[in-house]
Amino acid sequence: MKVFDNKLTIIIPTRERADTLYHTIRTCLNQTYSNYHIIVSDNFSQDNTKEVVESFNDDRLSYINTNKRCSMSENFDFALSHVKDGYVMSIGDDDGVLPNSLEYVNEIINTTKCDAVVSHNAFYSWPNTPNPNKLYWSDKSSYEVRNTKEWLSKYLKFNMLYTFDLPGVYCGFVKKEAIERMTKNGIFFRSATPDSYSALAMCFAMGNYAYSYKAFAVHGSSAKSNGAAYLSKKKEEVGEEVIKFFKENTIPFHSDIVMTKAFRVCSLEALLQLKNNFPELTKGIEIDWKLFLSKVLTERQEHTKEEIEDAVMKMCSLHNVDYNEILSIVPSKYGHLRELSFKELSSKLMSKMLIKVSGKNTKIEDASNYGVYNVYDAMILLKAFQK
Repeated sequence: MKVFDNKLTIIIPTRERADTLYHTIRTCLNQTYSNYHIIVSDNFSQDNTKEVVESFNDDRLSYINTNKRCSMSENFDFALSHVKDGYVMSIGDDDGVLPNSLEYVNEIINTTKCDAVVSHNAFYSWPNTPNPNKLYWSDKSSYEVRNTKEWLSKYLKFNMLYTFDLPGVYCGFVKKEAIERMTKNGIFFRSATPDSYSALAMCFAMGNYAYSYKAFAVHGSSAKSNGAAYLSKKKEEVGEEVIKFFKENTIPFHSDIVMTKAFRVCSLEALLQLKNNFPELTKGIEIDWKLFLSKVLTERQEHTKEEIEDAVMKMCSLHNVDYNEILSIVPSKYGHLRELSFKELSSKLMSKMLIKVSGKNTKIEDASNYGVYNVYDAMILLKAFQK
């Protein structure tokens, strides 16, 4: 009989998204692995979140509540405080875990002895989003051991759109001991963007990590996703979810950054917070501001062009960079993206990331043709297509 020796914990920070949370929990419970637990960390929801969690009546599932409104990062830390040992993964309340995938994670941990196991960027877009019921994944099924210093150096060239290639706790399992190495006074998350912060922090907590091209967790994008709600709207169209996020954020954005609708800005802000909090560990990390700001300009879209350009001009002034000079070095191949809609750009970005990872973009344009209307059904379908 196989011994399942690694304790795995899935934490789901949530607030007032009981409709998507229900299906996310279903994906987490659809496992045959025995040594794991799920913690739903409720950020003082005023809907039926607690009732949804308790309706499962499953010993593998626990419910905790902050008992007051918290920032997203505070809720993440609150959830982490309830994990004592083993490996922990955080997923969003609209994300999913593939059926019976925890055995695969356990096998990688046992084989590689790494402190973190991350899987590639697979995506599912819920109904009522700019890309309804789209499902993307890699056709590769292998995994590899990566050197954190090497991949951090790649990140600092800013060709990565975000930090999904790095060993973060968001949609990846990280050893609790590694997280504790980067925790001070009971606080691990020290940026308003906890997913990118954890990925960058772990680069200083371990020498190697395992990267699986085969997905075991999938990033979901729903109508209420913070990222989608912020990045997909014009400044004057930003909705209630984003307003709450910024209002309740207790961690001031780093003074070297002007926050704007660009993935690279969000992730670099997290790195700068890390540098402030761990100066000895990050002593040799230098930012090429000219390169960074030129890459940020490639993220301009039709509805964000003016906002991003204004933020970049302000950061140029902060860091003594000539704005006209970086305008001249922005790769021309991105120029056509500036006039695309968010829907078109999102599709292209996901396609480009998957092609870069796997050499082949595997996708289903409309999963509703397979009877898929939520992340649980999407995980069942993806499992059937995976190698």
